[in-house]
Amino acid sequence: MKLTINIDAAHDGKTIKQLFAEKGYSLELIKKFKYDGAIEVNGERKTVRWVLREGDLLVLEANESAAHPVPAETPAVIVYADNYLYLADKPYGINTHPDRAHKDDTLANRLAATFGADFVMHVTTRLDRTTSGLVLGAFDTLTAEKLNSMQLRHEIHKTYLAVAEGIVTDDHGEVALPLARADEQNKTVVKGDGKPSLTEYRVLQRLYDRNLTEVSLVPHTGRTHQLRAHMAAIGHPLLGDVLYGGNEADRIYLHCTALDFVHPITGERIVKQSPCPWKM
Repeated sequence: MKLTINIDAAHDGKTIKQLFAEKGYSLELIKKFKYDGAIEVNGERKTVRWVLREGDLLVLEANESAAHPVPAETPAVIVYADNYLYLADKPYGINTHPDRAHKDDTLANRLAATFGADFVMHVTTRLDRTTSGLVLGAFDTLTAEKLNSMQLRHEIHKTYLAVAEGIVTDDHGEVALPLARADEQNKTVVKGDGKPSLTEYRVLQRLYDRNLTEVSLVPHTGRTHQLRAHMAAIGHPLLGDVLYGGNEADRIYLHCTALDFVHPITGERIVKQSPCPWKM
């Protein structure tokens, strides 16, 4: 699907995100443009924070192969599934969705191998390629919309495991630093006028001989790279996270280990876990 919009005077000075809101685009459609397709202004890729000017040509493209993935040879690891939704355990190093560079072996492709060629991808809690763990998705549009609304209301609770560099001294704490995207660096930074952001951490073990600390992390807001940026901001970047100041390792040590939410259709409380993929 491809949409072309000529920016008029009424939208001059507004961001792409504001235009989406005015046009009433659903969250699922916006996700398709942001994560699975392309957003371009005058032929250059932009983010939803880009400020539009009268005369601009905005092109929005959704990658249909992301919603209708080709089955992979390897099936997905399913932690839970019913008639409405599923929880899959994504391994490190694969995309959640197909994109131009990775079309054949993503979590979406593996889900198609598990659930059949008619499977349509409706993901709510996507993970970066460099993060492993639980991913929540729906089998139908209605359930997907309900899950997306729950996500916006912070009713889907996530817990991550991570290994931070250095010795975290406090057993438990919070990082409440505003975050903003620095698109030219493809990273998130602490910025005074950024969005309010809150991360809770708890020390699981201190590895003094390696100068590392294993922690659990709970994001109370949902900013891009929030956990990575917050831990780096307090002087404890994640092991392997070179972008945020960590030392090179075999992976970025970040794993979504638990999801806790109320089923949007049945009302049942769903609590599922994924085991830690590393041994320290």
